[in-house]
Amino acid sequence: NSQPIVYTSVVNDVINNVREAFLEESVDEQALLELKQLWESKLRQSKAVEG
Repeated sequence: NSQPIVYTSVVNDVINNVREAFLEESVDEQALLELKQLWESKLRQSKAVEG
């Protein structure tokens, strides 16, 4: 099942692609890391990333 890999890839791509915009808006990178952790947590809770 490649679904967990796809979800993880999407999360990482989005986070990496918005990083510069966040920094340009003076948003602390810690907020971006917290967003990523929350997103991954929600995916785990939904069981979308179970193998």
